[in-house]
Amino acid sequence: MKEISHKIFYKKSYWLVAILLWISWGVGKLFLEKKVAHELTPSLNLRVSEQMGQDAVLALFSGFRSVLADGLWLRANYQFEQQQWLPMREDMELVCLLQPRSVFFWEMAVWHLAWNMSHAARYDLKEPSLAKRLKAEQSYILAGRKLLDRGLENIPDRYELWVARGFLRAEKQKDYEGAAEDFLKATTFPDAPAYVFRQVAYHLERAKKWQEAYAFWLKIWRSFPDKNATPEMRWDRVQAHIERLEEKLNIPQQQKLFPGN
Repeated sequence: MKEISHKIFYKKSYWLVAILLWISWGVGKLFLEKKVAHELTPSLNLRVSEQMGQDAVLALFSGFRSVLADGLWLRANYQFEQQQWLPMREDMELVCLLQPRSVFFWEMAVWHLAWNMSHAARYDLKEPSLAKRLKAEQSYILAGRKLLDRGLENIPDRYELWVARGFLRAEKQKDYEGAAEDFLKATTFPDAPAYVFRQVAYHLERAKKWQEAYAFWLKIWRSFPDKNATPEMRWDRVQAHIERLEEKLNIPQQQKLFPGN
């Protein structure tokens, strides 16, 4: 009985928090809309990130930015379930504006834009024109890229968004050389995970920069003398790439890292 009452309490508490966040969002949105409408435009088309400077928004919401951002994010998740892409996009962009130092919000917003929304646009059965679907897909990818660029302006000192942009450039824009540059930037941070180093060389290969890729694979191999201490580097894969490029580049047998293979 006691356990059941606890469950009821937690369930009620959850809904109470949700309601409070929703109210906070509504009050903040109303205040913001009135301010923007009064000061900036007679016909309100809410694109807050473009109409107001970031400093102005942060000052406007100062004390309850976190609460408002959480409320907006809850609503964005509901909009995702309902596939309400445009209002979801606006809410996510405002969340990023309210919490510009949150890696999570930037990463998730970009993922929704460049992956989920672009995919939905491409396979939208309500639109019979393939050309229009592809155009809509690209518009979401571009929106994700622009949002990610803004994220990096706010958080250039963490590896996560550099990695996110590397994957976006590679998988959505087929810019493999640019992706390698972003992954390389990510490796300059001491907490960058092992896979990021491999991504640099891997995407140089995808860009057909064979010599540069080979040089980076060798750099990775020689930078970690004790291979047993760093199994996360997946040394079998590193070796396979080196051997393959040694054959492709016709490296003389005596100069190969693995001459016996």
